[in-house]
Amino acid sequence: MFNYHFARNVFMASVAMAIIQLVWVETHYLSSFFSSYYTFNISPIKSTKKKSLPIPNFFDENKWVASSPETYPKCHSPISEQDIAYTLVSQGTEGRLQTLQHTCERWKGNISLAVYTNKTEETIIEHLVQDMKCDKEQLTVTCIPPFEELKGKGFPYNYLRRVALDAAVTSHIVYLDMDYVPSSDLEESLYSPAVLKEFTHDNKLALVVAAFEVFGESSNITVPRSRKINGESQVTAYPFKFFDRNGQHLMKKSTRFHAPTNFGRWMTENTNLVYPLECVTKDFEPYIVVQKCKHLPPPQDQFISGHDKVSWIRHLVLSGYAFKSIAGPFCIHLPHARIAGKDFHDYLKRSKTKRAKVQTIKKQFYKHVAAASGKNVSARMHTCGTGKLNSLLNEYIKVATKINEQ
Repeated sequence: MFNYHFARNVFMASVAMAIIQLVWVETHYLSSFFSSYYTFNISPIKSTKKKSLPIPNFFDENKWVASSPETYPKCHSPISEQDIAYTLVSQGTEGRLQTLQHTCERWKGNISLAVYTNKTEETIIEHLVQDMKCDKEQLTVTCIPPFEELKGKGFPYNYLRRVALDAAVTSHIVYLDMDYVPSSDLEESLYSPAVLKEFTHDNKLALVVAAFEVFGESSNITVPRSRKINGESQVTAYPFKFFDRNGQHLMKKSTRFHAPTNFGRWMTENTNLVYPLECVTKDFEPYIVVQKCKHLPPPQDQFISGHDKVSWIRHLVLSGYAFKSIAGPFCIHLPHARIAGKDFHDYLKRSKTKRAKVQTIKKQFYKHVAAASGKNVSARMHTCGTGKLNSLLNEYIKVATKINEQ
C-alpha cells in the first residue's frame, strides 16, 4: 500500500539535501573567487606588529647569506599578468628622505624603505606624509639603528637592501637607491603589455631601468631623447657615471658600471619596447626590476666599503638571470650631501690596504657562489669585451650628438 506521508517526507528530505549541496557549492566557489580576487588585486594588509630583523654579518668572510628567507614565495613560471604588482624598494639614511618628495609624486604604488636612523618608524612615516607628501597607505618603513661596530669601517648598504627587500609585499620589486627618482612614466610602463609578457614567462628576468644624473639642483627632469617625455620639462641629464662633474668630459673608465644598458638603443627605440642587453661587465650595477621569490639571491652584508650593489648584480648574473632593458622610462640621480659611509669610501680609495681587503672579499664571495652553483646553473649573459664596450659608447655618443643638434 502506498504511504503518502512517507513518500512526502523522503521527497522533502531530498530537496533539503539538494539545497544544502547547492549552497555549499556556491559558497565554496564564491569563497575561492573572492579569496583569489583579494589575494592578487589588492595589496596585502600590512601588519602593525614589528617584524624581527635579519641578523647582520659584516665581518665573517666565510659565512654568506645562502638564500632568501623562507617567507619568500616559490618561483612560479609562467604566472598570470593579474598576479604581477610592484613595490619600489629603497634604502638610505634619514638625510636622503628629502628625495622621497619627488619619488612619491611619480610612484603611486607600494614603497618599502629601510632607513638607517635611531628614530622610530612612526616618526619617519609622519615626516614622509606631512613634509614629503607621500601617501601613508603606500609606505612600509623599517628603521635600523646605527651599528656601533661599523663606525669608521663602512656602511651597511647591503644589509639595508636585504631588510627593505624582505618587507616588500608584491610579486616583483623595483630597486632604486634613495637618492634616485623614477621618471613619471616608470610605473605605468611596468604594467604595459610588453613588460608583463616578459615577466609572466621568465622568473629569472632582471629588467634594467636606465640610470641618469644631473649636475645641479632640479626636480623636473628629462633626458636627451628623440622626443620629450610628457609631464617633465627639458633639463640636461647624462648617463650615470659617464661624464665628469661638469658634464663635459667622457670618463671611459667609469662607464663600465652602466654602459651595458645600451643608452644608444634606449634613446632611439619605441617607448616600452623591451630589448635584451648584449653583454654585461663584471662591474655592472644597474637599477633593476625582479620577481621576489625564493631563488632571488640576497645582497651580502660583508660589502660595507665598496662593491656592494655590484656584488648583488653579479650574483644574479652568475645565478642564471637574463638582463633586458626598457626604452622610455628611467631613473635619475639627484645631487645630495655626503654621508659618513661615503667619507670612509673616499678614504678607501686612497688606501691600498683597504682596496686589497675589498678585492679579497670579492674573490672569496665569487668562489663561494661558484661552489654553491656548481654545474647546475649556466650564465645567460656574456661578459662585455673592450671592443663591445667601446662600440656601445660610440653608439650612445653618436645618437646623443644627433639629438642635441636637432
